[in-house]
Amino acid sequence: MLASENPRIVPVTILIGKRLLYNPANSNRTSSPTVNNLNARICFDFEYADERKRKLSENERKTDAQRAHNSIGCSNIQNDLSAFPWQMRWNARSNITLYSGKRTCANGGGVLPANDDNVSRLIIVDVTHSMGYQQEYGTSLLVHAKKAVLKILETTKSNDETFLSLYGTYDEELLPLSYDELNDRLLKVRLSNLNMPIEERINLAMQTLKNGKHNRKEIYVVSDMQVSNFYWSNGERISSAKDIAVMLIPIIPEGEKNNIGIKSVVVDTKIIEPDKQIKIKAHLKNYSGNTRGCKAKLYFNEKLVAEKSIELDAHEEKESLFSANVTQLGNIRASLHIDPDELKYDDSYYFSFFVPEQLKILIVYNKKENIEYFVHSINSFSDTSFFDVTSIHEKFIDGKNLDVYDFIFFADVTEFTHNTIKRVNNFLMNEGGLLIGISPELQKYDSYNNFFAALGIGKIVEVGTKRTKVEKIELKSEIISGMFSQFAGINEKLEPDFTEVFKIANYRPSVNEATLVSTTLGVPLFSLNQTEKKKVMIFTSQMTPEITNFIFQPIFAPFLFRTIFVTSGKTNERTTEFTQGSTAAFKLLGGQWDLQNIKVKKPSGEMFIPYIKDLNNEKKLTVEPKLFDELGSYLVTSDLPAAEATLSINPNIIESDMNVVTEDSAQTSIAAKFQPQQIHYLNAYTNLENINELVKQGMKTSSLWKVLLILAALTIFVEMVMCKKISDS
Repeated sequence: MLASENPRIVPVTILIGKRLLYNPANSNRTSSPTVNNLNARICFDFEYADERKRKLSENERKTDAQRAHNSIGCSNIQNDLSAFPWQMRWNARSNITLYSGKRTCANGGGVLPANDDNVSRLIIVDVTHSMGYQQEYGTSLLVHAKKAVLKILETTKSNDETFLSLYGTYDEELLPLSYDELNDRLLKVRLSNLNMPIEERINLAMQTLKNGKHNRKEIYVVSDMQVSNFYWSNGERISSAKDIAVMLIPIIPEGEKNNIGIKSVVVDTKIIEPDKQIKIKAHLKNYSGNTRGCKAKLYFNEKLVAEKSIELDAHEEKESLFSANVTQLGNIRASLHIDPDELKYDDSYYFSFFVPEQLKILIVYNKKENIEYFVHSINSFSDTSFFDVTSIHEKFIDGKNLDVYDFIFFADVTEFTHNTIKRVNNFLMNEGGLLIGISPELQKYDSYNNFFAALGIGKIVEVGTKRTKVEKIELKSEIISGMFSQFAGINEKLEPDFTEVFKIANYRPSVNEATLVSTTLGVPLFSLNQTEKKKVMIFTSQMTPEITNFIFQPIFAPFLFRTIFVTSGKTNERTTEFTQGSTAAFKLLGGQWDLQNIKVKKPSGEMFIPYIKDLNNEKKLTVEPKLFDELGSYLVTSDLPAAEATLSINPNIIESDMNVVTEDSAQTSIAAKFQPQQIHYLNAYTNLENINELVKQGMKTSSLWKVLLILAALTIFVEMVMCKKISDS
């Protein structure tokens, strides 16, 4: 036994004279030598306190283990028991354990533990955002929690071992702290953006106290006892927890807690256009047990654009719609705020959307006359500089950088090469918009079908000169919705002379495509394939007067505008929103990102360098809670001027819940791992001065060994007196 090792105490054999007083079950490692009638012999069997910390070779480990199991340190007890101070507690196998503070192990072993009235305690303090609740705009629950911890510290002794664990923070090595260190740490404690169930923290506490240097062990849990955090899974009780007292110290105000929180906000407008109205839908909840009202204010780039009063019944959830005109271009940082209440954490919600300043369009053609009506329609847009149009012949497509464009129109291309198909597919993966026109005069369409197969859309069956008419228009699609006031329903019949198609390609759409404009032949004139990453519009004819009179209809130009807006990711850009405390990945769209020089600007203005991953041609920014630790909108930029994105961090809605665990429920839950007599409960919000009494209750639990010590000592004394009388006689 090494003198530097702290022994783990295991069963002992107690003999008085030749009479066996105590022999623990299964204690075959303990020797029982012959002793004199007037002497008592206490034989100890040792194991190492924590062999995991010992770095030994296999032979050294076997040698030390043999010594630990076979070395018997025996100390004679003479008539004077007072010369031999005892300690006793239950060990992990529920056997009585005696150990001496003045005797040493045989063979020059380590000193046995001394009489120990000190405590190894670990204090768990809840610092999640629900602890920011302020009753009647007074002191927060976190401040009350700090006061409770200070009360606990008043009961500490100079040799006590005290740990502080903050759940709602990042895992770190727990080390014992001095009284001054604990006070200093408490002063610096702030609300955290993480959330960890209480069970995990108590498990960590038990692991820490397992190696505590004192026999008495206590765990304190100072929390608002929020239902969403206080969950304990079923399972067997942990045997090593039998000598740990658990003190539940709720910080719960009197009366019912009140709170209204914003659960979510979404941009309800599908197509965002400059100088047009946008609709915002907010989802609010009243977590209180009474009717409450609030005023909600909507801001675009920190400018108030809309507000309304909202009233919610007890525990009611309600959607509220806001409308506002968008007068600015680019990234619009938006936020919704309600009147501050007792829990301010969930009174704000952040999001953003993008209003493009300009869209770059590339037109690829075989015959330039076939794109004239498309170009005329695009140039009729109210803002003549909004669309920046470039047109090239199809033979130059492979030399063109597609990443600089937002939308591509293939008008009457005769053939798609393998390289073109690959590059266009990458363009779509970066959320570019695509319109493909199929010329009815096309002779070879195998390359088209190869292209369509790569995109996961339909195929061309044949091309021909069949004449047909437009039959139905999907009026409620996001592209067509609002264009027609004369049609009230969906798929309404149109007038026979509304529009004709003199030549049409027999295109068979895939099951994922939506037919927006159909013909009497059952062939779609326009169909939209829309997935999470790709949006492709198919036009089965040609935009010339000889092929169709659709180009003369009033809906033609608006239809093209809407097609560009819907398919282009730039005009559909919304905030990617994350919950505070979560780890996620944020995709960087577009091809203009310099991965070596990406920077992120926090809502407070602070800048930092994020973690970037480039996986399978997808550039992703890792949202780390340690870096993204503020609520609000973050601006992501690089040295290239075209690279800019926005993401938002919003409150974790589980912190909004005002329901708390009752005393009975808390004790029932935690009793899944601990014995009921080990658990003690005191609401420190209303009974702060009674914490000292709670500590005394814990001392009774963790001091059971003292009672057993007295009983064992009395038994030994009676036995010795009886042996002496027998000897005298």
